[in-house]
Amino acid sequence: MRILTLSLLTILSLKSIAESEEFTDHDVHQHGHAETYISFIDQVAKVKLVLPSVDIFGFEHKPNDEQQLNQVRLQIPILENSQNLFSINLPCNQIHAKIESSILDEIASDNTHEHDDEHHHEEIESHSNVIVNYEFKCESNHDAQINFNLFKSYPTIEKLELKFVSNESQSTTVLTPENSRYYFP
Repeated sequence: MRILTLSLLTILSLKSIAESEEFTDHDVHQHGHAETYISFIDQVAKVKLVLPSVDIFGFEHKPNDEQQLNQVRLQIPILENSQNLFSINLPCNQIHAKIESSILDEIASDNTHEHDDEHHHEEIESHSNVIVNYEFKCESNHDAQINFNLFKSYPTIEKLELKFVSNESQSTTVLTPENSRYYFP
């Protein structure tokens, strides 16, 4: 009973950590290196991708011109559809996708405020990320695997650090374009 309680506490702790903002706020930021946090609890799968903005948009600052603004607009539907970035081999329905980015915040701010001398925008950090949170409802979680085709969608991403937690296990690994599939333990 004590082992079961400790295991349950570990799973709940890892789930909380994986979903927290602090867990993904690293001081080290490398272009071409992304992160994903996956929890598969019962039949609910949550996937959080942390992607360098430069690998998604081609820059890490507020769009300077219409061409850069169009590049951001082009990427939003690609990011919202999980099938563009990864696929789970089980029957799963995507419940939602939420995209977060300081670049998107700046664009939204520009669209809601008129420009005048008194209005000042906060400077976007020199290294910004795009964070996408997906949630799925799946029929089961047995013999599950996830294949990351984000390496094809965004070829400048060379490495994906993966952290996984489920009811039964936890693990970490690194995926690359040559090794882009992860089998859930």
